[in-house]
Amino acid sequence: MQYKNKLVLKLIAYILLSSLIITLMVTGIQLYLTYKDEIASIENRSEQIEKSYLPSLAKQLWVGDFDIMKVQFKGISRLPYVQFVQISAKDLPEPVVLGKRKTDNIIEYTYQVEYEFKKKKYNLGVFYIQFDLNAVYGKLSRELFMIFKIQTAIIFLVSILIFIIFRQLIMRHLYTIAAYVRKLHIDNLTDTLKLDRKPQEKDPDELEEVVNGLNEMRINLLNETRKITNLNDAFVKFVPQDFLTHLNKKSITEVNLGDSTQRKMSVLFTDIRSFTLISEKMSLEENFEFLNDYLGKLVPAIRDNNGFIDKYIGDAIMALFDRQADDAILSGIKMLEELRKFNQKRAAEGKEEVQMGIGIHTGNLMLGTVGEESRMQTTVISDAVNVASRIEGMTKMYSTPLLISDEVLNSIENLEKFSIRFIDKVVPSGKNVPIKIYEVYNADESDIFNKKSTIHEDFEKAALLYFSKELNSAVKLFEKCLEIFPEDKATKIYIQRCNHWMKNDLDENWNGITQLDSK
Repeated sequence: MQYKNKLVLKLIAYILLSSLIITLMVTGIQLYLTYKDEIASIENRSEQIEKSYLPSLAKQLWVGDFDIMKVQFKGISRLPYVQFVQISAKDLPEPVVLGKRKTDNIIEYTYQVEYEFKKKKYNLGVFYIQFDLNAVYGKLSRELFMIFKIQTAIIFLVSILIFIIFRQLIMRHLYTIAAYVRKLHIDNLTDTLKLDRKPQEKDPDELEEVVNGLNEMRINLLNETRKITNLNDAFVKFVPQDFLTHLNKKSITEVNLGDSTQRKMSVLFTDIRSFTLISEKMSLEENFEFLNDYLGKLVPAIRDNNGFIDKYIGDAIMALFDRQADDAILSGIKMLEELRKFNQKRAAEGKEEVQMGIGIHTGNLMLGTVGEESRMQTTVISDAVNVASRIEGMTKMYSTPLLISDEVLNSIENLEKFSIRFIDKVVPSGKNVPIKIYEVYNADESDIFNKKSTIHEDFEKAALLYFSKELNSAVKLFEKCLEIFPEDKATKIYIQRCNHWMKNDLDENWNGITQLDSK
């Protein structure tokens, strides 16, 4: 049988065309992102020069140490993409210039060189710097050439491979199947389709599956047609199983835009402390690698304790728990334990350890769908979400990794499982109603855990005395706690408050509750 190879040639043509389009799109996006990164790096360097170099240059100008100033000046000129720098000052006999000034394909910054002496600023001169965009374009050109070179080789090799496979291993069987299908009709379902090769009954491949499917179609053609139609209809929508469960839907076909339900749930917020400072020390690729590694270690603790992720917000996690508050707390404890292992690994690699805060609050919320018919997603609307976020922010204030609200405490079913101590009464930022916050310290290292357990009772007695306006008795008990646990930030905060209020008269409306101004 002579093969026309039309399908093979069309397939190769489609592959070449689609690969070209995809390559152009991906290349354009990649080059654009690279260009944005390079421009951002130039902006970052300009900020670095403004914040780090200019104050030093101003100081050297002020004291007249021009030799050191010129050394620093040369250091600036060696930064990537810097092609021209100049400083003009009245104390300099002539401007100091490195490089040749251009008028096109450059980014130029001009800064006033100022020095502050005795709270008065003096303008010493002007600093100019130009970054060469031609160098950026050159890098993009080299990257473009490399991408097209690699993609051309890949497309060429894949096209040859596809041609060989289809022509030698598939085409003749496709012709056999085509001939069989042409002869097949409702009144002639007795002939069995067979291919000119050894049957593969134990481990059938795709062609064998096609043959088996066509032979089965002879027996129940109409039922199979209905099944395919139903399957196609079922794939029109896709909704996650967690979403179905919380909306009490039995099938994805029942989910509609705007569906919602009100539930009492526990909201858990986590955030990496000082993530901006950590991320600044890493490249973009390292940031993504770090976040995925970090989330990969901690997120299973949420799933294993009957929670689910609502959303990722950069390095932050928002999770929901609808069974009991115990699940959210157990998840937080497990996350902190996993964080300790994560940090041990980072320490062994010579990397900076990571600290995190966890805030948990329980309340009523609305879970539902938003968007439009072809693209929906779940969202949560509730003040409980904002409160949980505020509580997470308080972990920085008290230097403790896991805080919960009194709503969570009152919802715990197995209180004996947890080591919990009262921390404070506060009005969160943007709120009017005070809440009580508590620390769960099960995940603390043994030394810290033992100290907190030792002062637990005295600390809470001292806090009660504080809110009862018995400040002298409170501060003595807090100082006793601090002797045992000198690292305790909460104790230090209360001592500072007591000392402050003992020096000031308390009015009759004083209740000891702190209004927080920051999130």
